[in-house]
Amino acid sequence: NKDIKTARKHFQKILTHNKNHLQTLINLAALDALDKDTDSFVKHLNQAIDAHPDAIQPKLVLSRYYLTLNQPDKALLTINKNTSPNTNDPVTLLITAMAHLQQRKFENSISESSRILRKSPDMVQALLLRAKAFRASNKLESAIKDLSRVIGNNNKIIPAHLELANIALQQKDTTTFKKHLTHLKEIAPDHPSVLKLQVVGGTMLKQPKVALSALETLHAKYPS
Repeated sequence: NKDIKTARKHFQKILTHNKNHLQTLINLAALDALDKDTDSFVKHLNQAIDAHPDAIQPKLVLSRYYLTLNQPDKALLTINKNTSPNTNDPVTLLITAMAHLQQRKFENSISESSRILRKSPDMVQALLLRAKAFRASNKLESAIKDLSRVIGNNNKIIPAHLELANIALQQKDTTTFKKHLTHLKEIAPDHPSVLKLQVVGGTMLKQPKVALSALETLHAKYPS
């Protein structure tokens, strides 16, 4: 019912009976996130991790949070906290691969995402991640292959088309760039990254009116 204050009271009452109840600590962290209380969010998740070293959920949530802050070192410490690194668990491998990508350890990221894909060949997150690592290490054909596999299964996955459009720009392949931009305008016309691509495309194709229109829309929807 959106009554966060009362929900918090109920959860805190549970902790008076069981101070390290796993799901309650996770639920309190969720309320902290809604309240934008990052200190309590981190505190509750760390309490859950310390009390339940084998539980993956609090580690996953906290490590992903650190990745959004571009703090890969903390993400790696969190996902492996109090346990030996699980090199076979796809969830752990995905976090590790994302952290290594942020650390610019591209070969590590490629290796880890490849291990996930050997077990789950069509996992979109792993394919997108490996494609980014391939692109960052200038292995563009390998990146295109992974991204083509993603859109071959689902042609509406926006990040794959964005990556392919940016690779086409890098390769100065105007035809392929226009193809992906046209599709993106159909499936996500107001997405900020799509609008930015329209600006780049308008500039590259010497269509200043198109670029200006996209900039105006971008500024109106996402003022910055």
